[in-house]
Amino acid sequence: MSPPALVNGKMFLGAADGSLICLSADSGEILWRVAVGEPISFQPAVAEGRGFVSTESGSLFCIETGDPNDDGWFMWGANAAHTGTTAAVKK
Repeated sequence: MSPPALVNGKMFLGAADGSLICLSADSGEILWRVAVGEPISFQPAVAEGRGFVSTESGSLFCIETGDPNDDGWFMWGANAAHTGTTAAVKK
């Protein structure tokens, strides 16, 4: 699985079986799963009710999440500081 994207009380993961999986961040319950048909090993981006996943084959998929509040993980990589979920390090 890919590193998670944490948004709106949900965890979005890409899977090697080609699925974008949305879990409840609190319980771990699978809320939904969508197959794109190509392995996903990169972290999803989540913005304005859409999940964006790139695949190992180089495809990019946009999947409607069904919730416009799924918003705020706008980039691939980095760390959780860009979401405000961790304290910023002051120099």
